[in-house]
Amino acid sequence: MEKSMSAERGAWALFAAGAAWPFAYDRLAVLAMSPLERALRSSYCGGALQEVFQVLGHCLPCWTGAAALLLAGAGLLLRRPTSTAAPRH
Repeated sequence: MEKSMSAERGAWALFAAGAAWPFAYDRLAVLAMSPLERALRSSYCGGALQEVFQVLGHCLPCWTGAAALLLAGAGLLLRRPTSTAAPRH
């Protein structure tokens, strides 16, 4: 029972991280950009190269990271609990 509760907590933590990933990735990307890249990002006629391919306002690494975290959380919830009883012979 204790093990399944910790797995459930871990799954919920991964779900929360998956939901927050697009925002966190965007903030980290902005911090890593040079001043020129930041200026191009905020200009009308330019954009950073990684932002060319966007779906619903987010780039591919945003969706990939969020999907990986959400799938890991689902995997934790769906895995079968291991028995702690001694094996029978």
